[in-house]
Amino acid sequence: MRAYFDIDGVFNAFLAPQLPQSPQHEATGWLGEWKNSYVPVHHFEFLPESWGDKFHLCWSTELIEELNALSEAPSVEVVWATTWRKLAPTVFSPTTGVKGESWRVLHAPWERIERSPWWKHELVMEDIATNPVEKFVWVDDDLAINPEAVEWASSIPGGKVIIPSPYTGLTREQWEEITDHLSIKV
Repeated sequence: MRAYFDIDGVFNAFLAPQLPQSPQHEATGWLGEWKNSYVPVHHFEFLPESWGDKFHLCWSTELIEELNALSEAPSVEVVWATTWRKLAPTVFSPTTGVKGESWRVLHAPWERIERSPWWKHELVMEDIATNPVEKFVWVDDDLAINPEAVEWASSIPGGKVIIPSPYTGLTREQWEEITDHLSIKV
């Protein structure tokens, strides 16, 4: 079984990444501690100058604990499918406490990211074709604007998509959909 995860709009409440965010306890169901931090924008290949020198992050420590527990399940492979690419294990993980330093990363050069069709759809399709699994879940807020990816993933036996709101990130209810689909109790 496999879980493909984006970062922004999933684990990072992403309403305005150039500003600190307010925790979303009620909207998400994650009632534990919420943290705000940032990473310097020099890590990224491209961000609008208007965002300044900080890329703000807002995450639920409770959600991160659940993600870490999921990744320790012997039957589940967690894969980064995010524009953060190599920064997911080297910058996002240590900043937030995600134990994702050794997870695979679907990688594309920036030039491929900027063009159509959607690079994540292409890479997830390639990965499933090359490394088939009985069940997978793909979690990304951008699936909301990529219906062809949703249609494809939903048509694959054992495939499931979860589309969080970028304003709140993944909710507890959506997390339970993921663990139920993968038949994992964390």
